Amino acid sequence: MLAHAPMPETEPIRPAQATYGDLFEDACDAARNAILLPHRRQLGPDEAHAELVGYQQFLRTSGFHLGLLARFHHEQTGEQRHLVNRLTGISSQDCPPSNWLRAAQALGAGHDLLATHLDSSQQPKTPEAEDVVTPSAAHAPARALTELVMDAVSAGEDLAAAAARSQRDLQPRPIPPSQLSELRRWAASLLPFAKAATLDVSRTDRGEADRTLSSLAPAPLMRVGSGSRAFDSQLEALRVLSQLTFGQARGQVPASPTSLRDLALLGVSVTNPDFSWLPEPSTVLARLDRAQARDHVEAAHESWFRAAQDLTQTIVGTTRAPGLYGHAIEHLRSSEQRGLGIRVALFAALPRLGTDAAAAISGLQSQNGLVARAREPGHLSLAWRPISPAHAGELAARFRDAGTSSEVAARTVRRILSAQSSSDRQPNPAPVPSPSTRRDLALSRSAQR
Repeated sequence: MLAHAPMPETEPIRPAQATYGDLFEDACDAARNAILLPHRRQLGPDEAHAELVGYQQFLRTSGFHLGLLARFHHEQTGEQRHLVNRLTGISSQDCPPSNWLRAAQALGAGHDLLATHLDSSQQPKTPEAEDVVTPSAAHAPARALTELVMDAVSAGEDLAAAAARSQRDLQPRPIPPSQLSELRRWAASLLPFAKAATLDVSRTDRGEADRTLSSLAPAPLMRVGSGSRAFDSQLEALRVLSQLTFGQARGQVPASPTSLRDLALLGVSVTNPDFSWLPEPSTVLARLDRAQARDHVEAAHESWFRAAQDLTQTIVGTTRAPGLYGHAIEHLRSSEQRGLGIRVALFAALPRLGTDAAAAISGLQSQNGLVARAREPGHLSLAWRPISPAHAGELAARFRDAGTSSEVAARTVRRILSAQSSSDRQPNPAPVPSPSTRRDLALSRSAQR
């Protein structure tokens, strides 16, 4: 199962319950407890047998996960490759509950969580994966797991000895002596490879550990093609929208002028310069920061408004986006229900959304998926014809500009909120909204998404 990095076969882990870091830490804790178990107390025969089988499963799972991590930090040396090959060659069998099995299951769940963000070629298929699964981020768990495997392999002899003691006075013996001999043999053969890989990974130390991978949650469940979707939260709707737009930029999900227009109108809504949701400034410096933030947000607001122009008015498409795309945007445009957390998340997401939308436009044009009415030479009537690459380039540039201006606006908003969180004063009542330059654009209902 782990060799091909599949989707989890058991009940999916919800983001609120576990992240990759949670599961990896659980696996390390369970493995350390398993290593110490033979030194803490005498094991019974059944318990010893369960630990032996779970021990093999943990090492096998570690091999597959080290192989997956190596694909991201791009520095798998010969020593590490040999260790991975040896570990993945360990046989697998049904395992009764044990400490080692718990470690294997937690690590396998983390492996499968990471796999939800990868395609069949084990390349990132979600925006989170492209942002988080980086060489430096993958190096930290790869090093920690290599060191843990080294400790586990070194503990193989202790586990075999504890299993032998557990059945010393029993006849017949539940654990065949040949099984213990085999465990000692392959543990001893693994030890040089584990030592070499541990030494090798320590030489490629990247300084302070990059722990960004720890926050990775399972990819949202995508029901592309379904007519409706009840989102559990606005954050879930944002993750779904981000993943769909990410797929549109790479030609994996159908796009349309209507869906891109609706995305631009979401940007218009998010960058509404009405700052009643931000803390009221109490100092001269805070008022200056707020004025600067308003300028940046208004610039982003205008950029998203320009991006929405022409789409579905003079330019239409020959394709339709998934209905789920429109449902996510409608869910996110409920501004009266938008709390501070989702506002900040939306601001943070806008730069990538703009960049991905620009790429989606280029992809549509390359497939003649964007058309406009034009008069052909020698004819009086207008006909629908694909727009030119230059015209598509102008449309894409508007979305790129919207993304760039949104990134500047998001930084200023984060600075205001950071300054507020560092102070101990209580937030003041929301002020009366000042006149703004908000574009009052309604999201029209359209069958074409």
